[in-house]
Amino acid sequence: MAPQRRPAELPAAPVLVGRAAELAAVSAAVAGGAQLVVLAAAAGTGTSALALRAAHDAPRPLPRRSAVRGAAGRLG
Repeated sequence: MAPQRRPAELPAAPVLVGRAAELAAVSAAVAGGAQLVVLAAAAGTGTSALALRAAHDAPRPLPRRSAVRGAAGRLG
């Protein structure tokens, strides 16, 4: 069986440090069927990186019209 491919439109997955609990919470929400996960924090705290890492880790295929958005706009 061929390995699963990640969507080409996502930027490279960031390396997270000290965000295991937050990543687990986002992953659990997605696995539980959440259609929207909101990450709110002060600018520069890594919420966009967390969202991007979670998108890379999410099971495939993602539902149609899925998007990862950072505070500054669309990431993928």
